[in-house]
Amino acid sequence: MASPMDNSDVLASSHVGQSGNGEAQSSAKYSFDGAPCVPVASVDKTGCTVEHDELAKDPEAQGHGVIYPEHRAQYLKGWPLVWAFVGWLMTEFMGGLGGNMLSPALPVVASKFNALNQLGWVSGAYYMSQCGCMLLFGQWLAVFNAKYVLIAAIVFFMIGSTISGGAQDIETLILGRAIAGIGAAGCWVSVLTLVALLVELKTRPVLMGLFGVQNAISGTVGPIIAGAFANIGLWRMCFLIVLPLGTITILIIWFVLPSVPALPIDQDLEAKLDRHLKVAFKSGSKNLSDSARRWILIDWIGYFTVTSSLVCFILALQWGGSTYAWKSATIIGLFLGFGGLMALFVVIQHYTTCPLMPLRAWKNRTVVGASFMAMFTLMCNLFAAVFIPVLYEAGRGVTSLKAGLLVIPFLLTVVLSQAAEGLVMSFTKRYWHWGWTSPAFLAIGGGLLYTVNIDTSDAALIGYQIIYGLGIGFTQNVAFLSVQADNPESEVPAAIAIVSFTQLFGGMCGPVIGNAVLQGGLKRYLPANGVDEETIALVQSSVFAVWELSGELRTQVIKGYIRALNDIYIGAVPIAGLIIACGLLIRNRSLSG
Repeated sequence: MASPMDNSDVLASSHVGQSGNGEAQSSAKYSFDGAPCVPVASVDKTGCTVEHDELAKDPEAQGHGVIYPEHRAQYLKGWPLVWAFVGWLMTEFMGGLGGNMLSPALPVVASKFNALNQLGWVSGAYYMSQCGCMLLFGQWLAVFNAKYVLIAAIVFFMIGSTISGGAQDIETLILGRAIAGIGAAGCWVSVLTLVALLVELKTRPVLMGLFGVQNAISGTVGPIIAGAFANIGLWRMCFLIVLPLGTITILIIWFVLPSVPALPIDQDLEAKLDRHLKVAFKSGSKNLSDSARRWILIDWIGYFTVTSSLVCFILALQWGGSTYAWKSATIIGLFLGFGGLMALFVVIQHYTTCPLMPLRAWKNRTVVGASFMAMFTLMCNLFAAVFIPVLYEAGRGVTSLKAGLLVIPFLLTVVLSQAAEGLVMSFTKRYWHWGWTSPAFLAIGGGLLYTVNIDTSDAALIGYQIIYGLGIGFTQNVAFLSVQADNPESEVPAAIAIVSFTQLFGGMCGPVIGNAVLQGGLKRYLPANGVDEETIALVQSSVFAVWELSGELRTQVIKGYIRALNDIYIGAVPIAGLIIACGLLIRNRSLSG
């Protein structure tokens, strides 16, 4: 969806496949040896397709609005396809509202609660819940009707947005963001899956291109809308605007999309499940309904373990150096908790019947390089998307609306450079060189942003954003394309899931790390500039407080603010070096096979 991690064009290809002649390769029931769970028998170099040979032959199943994708006549066409695409497009747009498009309004929203020091949580909570739930929704799409999984995801997103829009304190706002993130994860995965199931192969590239156009439009218009709402005191509308959009989207999906039933569980998995259940029940799974067996197949233990580990990690980053000293028992305990729970998650994935994240994919060096490349790229993306508006609002005193306009060069550069790179790759069939050369733009852009001071012109700032954005946009696609090119057909879904998970992990860490650096910098630089403790506490909690000061005091506060923000941007320089190392770790394959 339209967010920093939006790779719809490349991710969709992980769900879309055919053999050389365009026909499905083999029939398949669900094998959960992959994540997101997909029928691995039907995967090829462009991804995987879902086939329902046995169900399609059932006369009782036909004629009841049930789609079986290998029946070409039952693909969505004409107006049903148009309306379905409108619904999917609106779903993507809503997800974008929760991501980069909201960035100009976030400093204002946090400041309204005098909690600018919690800005990292407002963004980080959204990505943290996406990180854990993306894998979970992958399994839900395998065992339940994909149409209703998407509707449930939209409902989650609407509930979270409603809570954020009605929040009376920062804690409630963060809770709403976390719930909205759960829905965003489901929307993202569900739309890509439904496109693969309900749209003819020859039509899918057109839809993916239109999704790209939508990303460019929403990436431009969204920040302006968010900034305008915040500028006139209607910041709650940044969240509540989702309610009418979500309602319309649900109605379209409910009445237009056909039912997309889950595939039957294969015999091997049935036998494995039966053996595991006999530990607790003598009869195993024989007396359980099909629905109950599907719920049991979900890796709930793995989900709660990995989510708990992520919470420990983000709390350590958020509290370290501000609420608690980095050497305190609390912070050390949280880091140990993160490591211990993540180790437990790995053990669970090794032994569970249906793992959220199959470990075998980590044996491929391309998966390792691509995963960390995706993580570091999104982290740097959010350093800019979240904190450049803070630079304008605190350092320049501009309104949220103008901050939204001034951050567009970065957001638009990311989208357009990503699209241009994809076009070049479609001709050259090569991705490898982009992975280790493009981060140079990121390093240069981060270095230039580090030089920003109180006298830097807006034109220079825009130029720095563009260079920084080129480094993000040219790198972003490489991770997903490389794992598709360098993995056997049956391993692509698991590889895509791992790269998506680590990417969202970077999205979770980016705002929190940036906020920790900002708050630590303010504590260092403002006293050095002669600012008293009371003023420091005031400007740490609200960007508005900076411009309520006057004279030399305001000048010194602005200088300290900019220096603290510079420390965030310079972090992109060493991280760009790590991305280059990841790019060199990835194997050089041709996209033509």
